[in-house]
Amino acid sequence: MSTHRFRILPALKHLARGVCLCALLAAGGSGSAWAGKPVGEPSKEQNPAPTDPAPNPAPADSGADAVSLFAYDGKGKQTNHAGGFFVSSTGIVATVRHLLTHASRVAGQTSEGKRFAVSGILAADPIHDVVLLQTDAQKTAEFPRCDFQRIHVGDEVSVGDHNGDGVQGKQRSGVILKAEDLVEGYRWVLIEATVSGGLGGSPVFNGTGELIGMIRAELKENTPDAAVSIDSIEELLKRLPASMKPGPVTSLKTRSFDELIDDPDFREALAKFEHHDFLGALDHMSHATEHFPESAVCRAFLGTFQTELKSWAAAEASYRAAIKINPDYSLAWGYLGIPLYYQGKADEAIDACKKSIAIKRDNFGAWTNLGGIYLMQGNLPAASALIDELKEFHTRIAYKIADRLSLALNQANAAKEKAP
Repeated sequence: MSTHRFRILPALKHLARGVCLCALLAAGGSGSAWAGKPVGEPSKEQNPAPTDPAPNPAPADSGADAVSLFAYDGKGKQTNHAGGFFVSSTGIVATVRHLLTHASRVAGQTSEGKRFAVSGILAADPIHDVVLLQTDAQKTAEFPRCDFQRIHVGDEVSVGDHNGDGVQGKQRSGVILKAEDLVEGYRWVLIEATVSGGLGGSPVFNGTGELIGMIRAELKENTPDAAVSIDSIEELLKRLPASMKPGPVTSLKTRSFDELIDDPDFREALAKFEHHDFLGALDHMSHATEHFPESAVCRAFLGTFQTELKSWAAAEASYRAAIKINPDYSLAWGYLGIPLYYQGKADEAIDACKKSIAIKRDNFGAWTNLGGIYLMQGNLPAASALIDELKEFHTRIAYKIADRLSLALNQANAAKEKAP
C-alpha cells in the first residue's frame, strides 16, 4: 500500500469530528444556553403574576393536563417544585430529574386542583435531566406530540406556566432559536420567551397545540433556555418493561452535579480538547468517567482523545466499552473504525462503520470514516459508490463530505495513473 494513502484518513478525520463531536462540545462549553445553571438546587425565585396568557393550545377534546409537582424532604419540608405532564394513560408523569434532589416524597396536582400521589421512579435520564414518575392518577390523557424532525428554527411556541402554588394551565409565548440533534438522540430545542413564566418540567407546544418538549429550567423573559425534545422522553418511555415496578424516590442516584454536562471534569476535558490538549482532555475525561461509570458518552470521548494520541488499542477498548453500555451507540461504532484500521483490522473497521450507519443512517462521521478507509485500502470503486450514496441525502453536510471524499478520490486516481 503506498504511503500517500495513509494521509487521507487524517485529512478527513477533522471533518468527521466536526459532524458529530463538535455538536456535543456545544453541550458542555461555556457558550451553551444551559451551561452554568444551578442544576439540582431548589429554585429560589417565584414567577411573576401572569400577564395576558394565550389560550391553551392543546386540542379541547384531548383531555390532557399539565401538572405541578412538589418535592418534600424527610421532615416534610418542601424542597423543590416543578412542572410536568402525563405521558401515558396509566398515570406516568414526565418531569425534570433535579426535582428529586434531596427529596423523600413527591406529590402532584392537576390544573383543576385534583391532587395525586407519586409512588416512585420508573426511569431517569441524567443527561437530559428527565425522570418518569408513577402516580396514582387514573385514566390520564396525553397531549398530541410532534417529533423532532418537524421542529424548525423560528417556529412560535407556547410554554405551560406554573408557580409554587400549583397554579398552571395558562401559556407563555416564545420562539425557537435553535434545534439541535447533538449526538445519538440528544435532541435539544433552544427557546426564547417573550414573557416570564414556566418552571422546569413545563410542557412546550407548537402553534398547532402539539407537545414538542419540556423546559429544563425556569424560563425567564427574553433569556434563552433549553427544552428537551419529546422524542427523548418517548424513547425513555419505550424502554420501560411492561411489568416495571417503581422504585422509591430516594433511590435516585444523587451527585454533586446531577448532569454530566455540568460535571467539572467533563467540562474541563472538553475545554482541553478544544485547545488540542489531548493529554489534558484524557486526564479530565478519565475522572469524569469515574463520576459517571454508566456513561457511554464519557467512554466515547475517551476513545476520541486516545485516537488523537494514536493510542489505537486503548481507543478501541474505550469505544467497545461505550458500545457495551449502549449497543446501539452509532457514534461509538463509527469512530471504532479508526483505531481498528490502524491496528491492521481493516475488515473489522469497515464492519464497525457499516454497523454505525445501519443504526443511524445519517451519522455522517461514520460515512466519512468508511470512505476514508476505502480510499486508504485503494478500494476506489467502493469509495465512488459511497460518494454516490451520500449525495442521495440531499443535505448540505452530506454534499460537503461527498466533495471532500471526491477530492481525495481524484487524488488517489491521479496517483494510481502515475504509478509505474
